[in-house]
Amino acid sequence: MKKLLAVVIILICTMQVMAQRITVIKNYEGGKAWYYKNGGFPAKPGDTVVMKGDYNYIYINNLIGTAEKPIVFIADGKVNIGVDNSYSMILGNSKFVKIIGVNYNIIFGAPFGKPYSKQAFGFHGSDELEVAGCELRFSEVGFFSNPTTGNYKNINLH
Repeated sequence: MKKLLAVVIILICTMQVMAQRITVIKNYEGGKAWYYKNGGFPAKPGDTVVMKGDYNYIYINNLIGTAEKPIVFIADGKVNIGVDNSYSMILGNSKFVKIIGVNYNIIFGAPFGKPYSKQAFGFHGSDELEVAGCELRFSEVGFFSNPTTGNYKNINLH
């Protein structure tokens, strides 16, 4: 009985540490945005977050992956971020996060015919970020930040 209990505990602990592919429901403005300014975004190190459709904006603070297990954002189809707002995406105080587009299927900025986004992508106080295969369009400022202390480390844009 003790061995069975030990095996069950080990399985439960292992399940909670395994990386997942997750889809996060848009939680703000009637399901049009992600807003996690005070933390609480439901991704753990090693998780892959699947984005789908249009987002008015995305604002996430304190998203922390690791060097071995970054948190990776990918798109399911074409994803437009910044459809109807003054900014597209802000990642604040975050580390080891990747946003990986394929054939420029992740777009930061306003769609053609809408007022432009003032800011496309902000990474305030964040380090160890990678943004690849994404498009910036109709934005006043492409990538922006407002450091309060120190220098940024390993911001990789390509």
